[in-house]
Amino acid sequence: MTYLILFLVLCLGGNILAEDVLVQLPLGTVKGLTRSTAKGTTFYSFQGIPYAEKPIGDLRFQVPVSKSSWNGTWDASKEGSICNQMNNERPNQSEDCLFINVFTPKINANLPVLFFIYGGGFIEGASLEAYYGPHFLMEEGVVLVTFNYRVGPYGFLSTGDDLVPGNAGLKDQVLALKWVNQYIKYFGGDPSKVTIFGQSAGGASCAYHIMSPLSKGLFRAAILLSGTSLSPWAYQRNPQKWSRNLINLMDNENYEKYNTSQKIYEYLKQAPAEFINKASLKVQEQDQYKYLQLFQGFFFAPVYEHEHDGAFITKPTYEALDQGDFTKIPILLGATSEEYYFYLDDKENLNHIIERLTESYDSVPDDMHALDENKDKIKAEIMKFHTFGAKYADNSRGVVKLMSDHDFAKSVLKFAELLAKHSQNPYLYQFSYKGVLAAQTNQSEKGFSDTVGHVEDLSYIFSQNYPGVNTTDLTKYPKDDQLIQKIFTTMLTNFAKYLNPTPEKDDVLQNTIWPKTDSDFTYLDIGSDMEIKTHMKSDMYNFWNKLYAQYAVRPFDTY
Repeated sequence: MTYLILFLVLCLGGNILAEDVLVQLPLGTVKGLTRSTAKGTTFYSFQGIPYAEKPIGDLRFQVPVSKSSWNGTWDASKEGSICNQMNNERPNQSEDCLFINVFTPKINANLPVLFFIYGGGFIEGASLEAYYGPHFLMEEGVVLVTFNYRVGPYGFLSTGDDLVPGNAGLKDQVLALKWVNQYIKYFGGDPSKVTIFGQSAGGASCAYHIMSPLSKGLFRAAILLSGTSLSPWAYQRNPQKWSRNLINLMDNENYEKYNTSQKIYEYLKQAPAEFINKASLKVQEQDQYKYLQLFQGFFFAPVYEHEHDGAFITKPTYEALDQGDFTKIPILLGATSEEYYFYLDDKENLNHIIERLTESYDSVPDDMHALDENKDKIKAEIMKFHTFGAKYADNSRGVVKLMSDHDFAKSVLKFAELLAKHSQNPYLYQFSYKGVLAAQTNQSEKGFSDTVGHVEDLSYIFSQNYPGVNTTDLTKYPKDDQLIQKIFTTMLTNFAKYLNPTPEKDDVLQNTIWPKTDSDFTYLDIGSDMEIKTHMKSDMYNFWNKLYAQYAVRPFDTY
């Protein structure tokens, strides 16, 4: 292995110094930057490296193609474009977006690798340092890899056949993993010690990789934060319907003629990207879809493909898990204490949700395949359990609990249960620390709390720097926040290093030994103190299991 490392000290504006670092890959030379954390730890960043050819033209909606070599030096000192977003227009979005970023504390090393997959419901998201900064992780002796994958129709359009099988976004992730396996050694990473981890749709993506034959052998462990492949929103039902609906918003006058896979594909393949983007925004703005996708599956999300060469996944993941048909690796997973707590501050959306729950069968999971004559009984039982017999309009906290339970907690627990059924007991956690570091939190609430919402845990893993928020210097935050940040990050990086979040007693970790979960759902509750508990959300889980046993019809896809 040959490295070309050159440090060029450039004088910029007098006393400001910047150091470039060049690394020679088989693909060509990349130029990154030498940087420093707030604590003074030196690290090297390489951003915006292309790992695939531009997914445009005939490659739109299709399997990505590995990037060919380049001449000269690729400037990896700045981020590349993000992928087209489905829910809003951003000035830096583009179809040419398949870029990878590497952050490493040492070039000449053999360090464990954390490969992060962002969330966003498969319809938005990007690996922006503003939200997924490396500063905390660079203190822990690991290499961090982030990257972009296609979202919305570009990543998850499917015609259900060979024309567009679907899951292009997941196949982007596979290609990025292959890139890491080939080239991370040049950045100080050990390709035999890759841990995939993701949050929300990123966590669900990790779960899908555990199930997919295309991903097997590309990583040795996985961390799933607030999402699994069993999450009801992590699966696209009726993909042709959503494809045609997109066309309806682009060419309403001729909508009826797009009634075959070939016609759908040919139209969307040649359509200008800005037309697809505008139609995607309109889909998101339609009230009847805003809430429905949370309970019944995001449109433009993963699908089960028909059997063919190169299929990412063809079997419902619930049934595959139940049968032990998955890659047996160490897994750590969990959720925050109340994923949808933030909805309490969004009265307009909450009122819309209450209206939908009251007037429709949206609370009845599609994955139950319930008979029509049973839906009224199921709906009534769900409301009674979550509102203690009241109406949804009279118990908004119960509505939030329903959404947290239905969309996150029950699927996390079921995923853990099915893993354990095949002696693959994971490490299970609940993040219940309410602090200041998570920008959206109420600063008066600290310590253990049942009000920690979606994504708050990410603030203790990644440094963040966007308008109004800068967490790169932790000394500006309360001591308790600094402590939990250190504990959580240390546990996750321990897992990447040793496949065990607490390999030995450590004062930093409050001498906690975190056991794997079991039939009692033993878990680590991460609050002001670390506490090993059992029977995680057992009343909720027992309720849903009983409901499924009484009314649901297998096979299940999500849960």
